Amino acid sequence: MTNLRENAARNLLLSAPPLFLFPGVLGLVLSIAIWALMHFGVPELERRRIEQIQSITPASVCELIELFALCSSAGLTALDCFRLICDCLDEPLKSAITRLLARCDLGMSLTKSLQKLATEFPELAAAVNVLIRTQNSGARTIGTLEIVLHLHRAQMQSQLLQRVRALSVKCVLPLGLCFLPAFVLLTIVPIVGCLIPTINLTSH
Repeated sequence: MTNLRENAARNLLLSAPPLFLFPGVLGLVLSIAIWALMHFGVPELERRRIEQIQSITPASVCELIELFALCSSAGLTALDCFRLICDCLDEPLKSAITRLLARCDLGMSLTKSLQKLATEFPELAAAVNVLIRTQNSGARTIGTLEIVLHLHRAQMQSQLLQRVRALSVKCVLPLGLCFLPAFVLLTIVPIVGCLIPTINLTSH
């Protein structure tokens, strides 16, 4: 509650100067615009920045699964695999795996720690489910993890294709605005210039 009041007071102070610099409607409009930007725009940008920091990319998920499968194929246990690959990962996965190891060192079971990891990062849910099942059954994880890895790679390629298609659609308007002046100057203007003498002769 105190932070909300402090933010509201700060926004009012920052939006006040235009009222004194430009008395009247212009100052009022500028003050309202600054207040709206500070009250709505800045928190939204901060929220998006935090989401971007906390989110993990499909490439990071594929890297984690691939490294874990590689360590598991060497005969290491799940905890040893996580300890070995932890330093090879980028944030925020590195911090998440560090917390997982810390929980296990304090006595929490690996299954519960993995469930917390899947809750924190839903992108890892498929791989975590495989690890939990293999922990409970004692089966080998390599084959199933390879399937999950192929699915994540296919999803990553699909997302890349969607971005390329969306980019091609977004480029239509800028390209049109770039070529429209040249089209007008090279086609419309010469045609109009040729028609003007004809129109003048017809009028006479």
